[in-house]
Amino acid sequence: MAKISFDFIALGEALIDFISRDEVATLGAADYYQRFAGGEPANLARNMSLFGNRVAIGTCVGDDSFGHYIKAQLDKSGIDTSFVQTTLEANTTLVPITRTAGGTPDFMVCRGADAYLKPAQGLMDAAANCRLVHTSAFAISRDPARSTILEALKIARGNNALVSFDPNYHPAIQSDIPEFTSFLKRIYKYVDITKPSLDDCARIFSSELEPSEYAQ
Repeated sequence: MAKISFDFIALGEALIDFISRDEVATLGAADYYQRFAGGEPANLARNMSLFGNRVAIGTCVGDDSFGHYIKAQLDKSGIDTSFVQTTLEANTTLVPITRTAGGTPDFMVCRGADAYLKPAQGLMDAAANCRLVHTSAFAISRDPARSTILEALKIARGNNALVSFDPNYHPAIQSDIPEFTSFLKRIYKYVDITKPSLDDCARIFSSELEPSEYAQ
């Protein structure tokens, strides 16, 4: 079988963000929203592609107009979409979110197809032949995507790839914090680079700590 070679592979959510046109404090205060193809791994994949890297994404979308739109936007960004899966089991994931001048936006997760990412052979072959694999806490909050991504990270590290992880935790994606932090410990065995925010830390640990203590 021919080797697949990428500089960067993003694993996880590709979704639709509906961002409020105006700066508002809550979702209910917004009258108009604009559609964007989003999702933390997908956004990072687009940026990495803009820098001239060979980029692929492993994600799952619904067999619907939003899913087709996401794939078209990824293709337009020069990302290899060979590993974009389509499911009939759920609609494309949607996230309405407020535009804010500062602070944490208000948002709601209408979870759907992104959680249905499955361990296709081509995706695992790609993970074995790349320089860096990236994923997020959102992506690993539900199976089968959780198990698929964990297996891909094991394969990537076993083939000397770097692994990066965004712990973008929120109770809206996983309310059982002890269970989630237990899984985080499994993920971090394979992680080289991580990017926690203070919001992430406060949501995970729920205690008054200094930023350096959060990071540790």
